Amino acid sequence: MKKLLTLFAIVFVLTAAAYAETKQEQGYVSVNVEASEDYNPTLVKLSFAIESRDKDPEITANLNKQQSEKVINAVKALVDTTKNETIKTTSYYFNPEYNYKDGKKLTGYVAVNTLQIAIKDPDKTGKIISTALSNGATSVSGLEFILEETNDNCNLLMQKAAKGARERADKIAASMNTTVIGIKSLNASCSSNSNYSANFRMLNSKASADGAVAGGSSMPIEAGKTKLRAYVNADFYVK
Repeated sequence: MKKLLTLFAIVFVLTAAAYAETKQEQGYVSVNVEASEDYNPTLVKLSFAIESRDKDPEITANLNKQQSEKVINAVKALVDTTKNETIKTTSYYFNPEYNYKDGKKLTGYVAVNTLQIAIKDPDKTGKIISTALSNGATSVSGLEFILEETNDNCNLLMQKAAKGARERADKIAASMNTTVIGIKSLNASCSSNSNYSANFRMLNSKASADGAVAGGSSMPIEAGKTKLRAYVNADFYVK
């Protein structure tokens, strides 16, 4: 009986090893496919800085308050709150300034109020920039064009990429006289390249800013397109 059990165990081990070897040696083809589409941005975020300086801290703070209120009131006229467009302060900076050339010497104070405006209409971007600069904003510190809702578009693009992956795998397999018989693994992802102008500084020139808004004109700003990209990385079994 023991010999019979031992023989059965040996046969089972050999069979399992042969099966594992067959699975291990089963061929597969790997493909990487991208599908992309351009869309109009649906949200614009702009950031403005209002910077004030004086030797007196109270005057510096009051001057910045007055400049900020002027910018906010002017830009508010262009912000449509019924469409969830917003204007808000994202940071406030107030510090003494020193000259270290001949030792540490207090030279004055600086106050910086940073505002962020979010609008739904990209066509208003240039007008808002011109209005902010001509009313006291000292720099534009950020400009971003965003596509907000991407789930449905991403799903369609990933389906397109997955279909392309299978078609490519079939063609590769056929060229090697084999056939795709199943999926070994598949990974899909989707991302947006929001059109973002990072850390640029558009300094306020009184003459140019006033000239830009004269007669209702505005800074020439082109929103461009926001691109969505879907990626599919797949391994297909072939036989």
